[in-house]
Amino acid sequence: MDDPILASYPPPGAVATKKELSHLDEHCASFVAMSPFVVVSTASASGAPDVSPRGGPPGFVRQVDDHTLLLPDRLGNNRLDSLRKIAENPRVALLFMVPGINDTLRVFGTAHLATTDQLATDLTERGRQPESVLVITVELAFVHCAKALMRGRLWEPESYTPRNGVAHGRRGLPSPHQHRRTRRRRRHDAEPLPRRALRRARDVEYRERAAAPLSGHRGGARRATAQEECEG
Repeated sequence: MDDPILASYPPPGAVATKKELSHLDEHCASFVAMSPFVVVSTASASGAPDVSPRGGPPGFVRQVDDHTLLLPDRLGNNRLDSLRKIAENPRVALLFMVPGINDTLRVFGTAHLATTDQLATDLTERGRQPESVLVITVELAFVHCAKALMRGRLWEPESYTPRNGVAHGRRGLPSPHQHRRTRRRRRHDAEPLPRRALRRARDVEYRERAAAPLSGHRGGARRATAQEECEG
């Protein structure tokens, strides 16, 4: 039975359905060649989803033929979220963007991991080969209409949000470093006061002991202190 909310939508128009392709045509190929940014969607064998941004010089995703794309995996944080999921489940979806263009290109298919030694294409960038390469077999592709990016004013400079300062009545976004620092501060502030005070007292005691000069024979004072602690 259809979901009643889904059933309330009118059917898609002919243009929306007929634009689907089983391969990359010339327009799709041009879009890939001009794109410096793509979002990759994957899922594990159990269906746990993931989405990951990838970027590089325009055309960093290489087209081999009408059904094959090569996506290099450059040096990163080594979380390997997308790659681990592809090793379990080869189904992938990609969303290509071109700065200044409100259309996007959606590509669906399967992917597998390969090394540069297994491929005939040179993927060197800034003197480095990629760590690995996603070989994507295209099963479906189409250009998505411009409405979403137009509504979001994604490429309009006056809509940009600064990293610092205030714009559009909102504060700028913090950097990842500032975000981590804020999270640590909030965890510290949320710690119960007695526990926090005890930890600080222990830290002070440790620093005082570490700074105390050795007395008597070598290591005698510190060994005596350790013995007293054990006996206590």
